Amino acid sequence: MLDAWFSSNYIPYVLIECCIIFVSNDIFTMKIIYRITYPNDKIYIGQDITDSINYFGSANSALIEKDFTREQRQNFTIIRDVLWESEAATKAEVNQMERHFIVQLRSNGPSIGYNRRPKFKSHNSI
Repeated sequence: MLDAWFSSNYIPYVLIECCIIFVSNDIFTMKIIYRITYPNDKIYIGQDITDSINYFGSANSALIEKDFTREQRQNFTIIRDVLWESEAATKAEVNQMERHFIVQLRSNGPSIGYNRRPKFKSHNSI
């Protein structure tokens, strides 16, 4: 039975009187909110709870493709910058921060970014 625990996504945390308490690795992972900036200066706000250096979001590819010609797609550079990070945040707090940055930076506005949720409200524009 212990073999299953040691091969899973859990690590031993405390040894107490012959009992092992396991804590999920997830609580030790840095959670981030990032902004992707495309060559046309449109942005996408997303979250990464795995802290992967190679994760660039899940924006709708069809929306992005419409903004670039085939030639422009041949040499394509994007920038990912971290807007917020936390090791201790819950999933709900990460979701809340992602939404906060989407609304604050207006990346859900079709002329500004590629986020489609929450739905853009033009009366909130500056």
